[in-house]
Amino acid sequence: MQLGIAKVIVNSLGFGLRHFVAFYALGVLSRLPAYLHSFLPREKLGIPPGSTLPDGREIPESLLNYRLQRPVWETDFALPMIETLLFGFAVAVAVQILLADRRGKDWAVFSALGGVLRQTPTVLGVGIVLALMGSLAQLAMAEIPFAAILVAPLYVIVALALCVAMACAAVENSGTLDCLERSVELTRGSRWRILGIFLLSVLPLAVAFFGFALALELGLELEGFEISPLMTLLGTALGDVYFVPLCAVIHEALVALREGPGAQVSAKVFD
Repeated sequence: MQLGIAKVIVNSLGFGLRHFVAFYALGVLSRLPAYLHSFLPREKLGIPPGSTLPDGREIPESLLNYRLQRPVWETDFALPMIETLLFGFAVAVAVQILLADRRGKDWAVFSALGGVLRQTPTVLGVGIVLALMGSLAQLAMAEIPFAAILVAPLYVIVALALCVAMACAAVENSGTLDCLERSVELTRGSRWRILGIFLLSVLPLAVAFFGFALALELGLELEGFEISPLMTLLGTALGDVYFVPLCAVIHEALVALREGPGAQVSAKVFD
């Protein structure tokens, strides 16, 4: 048997909508550092203020390119690390919510928070490893010429192997290294399909982004419209309603493939 791409996507969407409020709140939490960071002093780069679109209208302030007046280690290392750590915590909560759902528990969200607290040392350990790995890769690609050519493919390979490490940390009574090894074991033989799941999941967002960019290029009536940091925070958190539970559903499916349906966290709900 192989990992079912369509089945994982559908189950993740259903699971996310079932606990929409909880996952939206977790998404906002994981994106909050970038929102707060946007209020720091900044220096305009790239498109100068006052630049106009082809039709003569001024480009909205929020769409201008800028870089924060902060040290590189902060903007390209510390901020992504904090965001990744918080997103990992959100994934751990999603795994525990799924576990509570499978067991038919009421108030699954509160039960999940308690479960994550009990697993805090392992969740924190795995989260730090994953966050450090992602931040170092991002820093290297941003600051070292041509590093992206080598670093990006290597990072994708490692990320696919460790994509359910946080899920393992949330439900398995083991140490940090054990969870990393467990993730490598579970994903072996399914990584191309996992990559396909992520690509198909990102595709609608990419289409929406390019559609918006095309609207700007064609000079559609966007006068007076600006994307504020708050709008960015609330908008990206909507995507997290799907992406936060995605790793939890992938983890459950991989466990079923490796150890049989009886080894899953509990009985199926969405099938």
